[in-house]
Amino acid sequence: MSGIYLIVWEDRCVLESTVGGHPHVTVAYTGSKLDRAALVGFAQHALEKTAMSTLRLTRAWINSFVKESTGAERHDVLLALEEDDLIDELRGAFVEGFPDVGAAMRLPHVTARACATRQEAEAYMSHILDELPMTVTVTGVTID
Repeated sequence: MSGIYLIVWEDRCVLESTVGGHPHVTVAYTGSKLDRAALVGFAQHALEKTAMSTLRLTRAWINSFVKESTGAERHDVLLALEEDDLIDELRGAFVEGFPDVGAAMRLPHVTARACATRQEAEAYMSHILDELPMTVTVTGVTID
C-alpha cells in the first residue's frame, strides 16, 4: 500500500499518531497501484511546495467504519482544513503525473485520534472542539 502524506505538527500536542503514522494530510492514496519508488519524485515536489506551510483546522467530525481486514469497528475524529487550495494544487499535479492510477482523494483532513468505540470518539471530539481553530505546520512529506 502506498500514498503521499504531508506530515503536520502543532505545538499543543493535541493530535495523536495513528496506525497511519504521525498526524498527516493525505495527498493521494494509491493502494498497491504504484510502488514507493514511483512516488519519490512526486514526494520531493510536494515537499518543495509545502515545507513549513501552515494549515488551519476548523471543524471536527467522526468517521465510523468497520475494517474489512479485521471486522473491528473504528471511529476516527477528523479535522477539516479551512482552505484546501494547497492540497488541491498537489492533487491536480498528482493526477497530471499519474493519470491512470485512480488514487483515492477524500476531503482533506487530519485524523486527530483513532478510537475503538463511538463513546471514546465523542468524548475526544468534545475536547478537541475547544482547541479549534488550530494551526498546524507541514514539517515533512512521507510515502507509506
